[in-house]
Amino acid sequence: MITWPMFAEQFFNEKLIVNVLGIGVRVGVEGRMSFDGESEDLVRWDQVKRAIEKLMDGSEEGRMRRKRAEELAEMASNAVEEGGLVFILDMPAVSGALAGEDLNEKIRRKRVPFLVLSL
Repeated sequence: MITWPMFAEQFFNEKLIVNVLGIGVRVGVEGRMSFDGESEDLVRWDQVKRAIEKLMDGSEEGRMRRKRAEELAEMASNAVEEGGLVFILDMPAVSGALAGEDLNEKIRRKRVPFLVLSL
């Protein structure tokens, strides 16, 4: 994923994608976008080209980035399947005893990272 934040929380999202999850490449924006036409922090075509090349290259870093993205996609897919963590948390039974099993125990057994919980 190439990140191109413009304003607000998009800069935090970029840090999550690039630095924490390790699945993205920055286009290189340093400041928020100005809608009055006076922004000096414009993205140049060569910055976009570099980001695309870095994202698509065959380097070890690129392979690891794609592998990590595949792993996260698999975790997200598992979480929304029947019996997955999102399915469990969305059930009305959460307010009760979850069919006699503690919610924390279900979460521990699934071994799903907290990130999925916060979606």
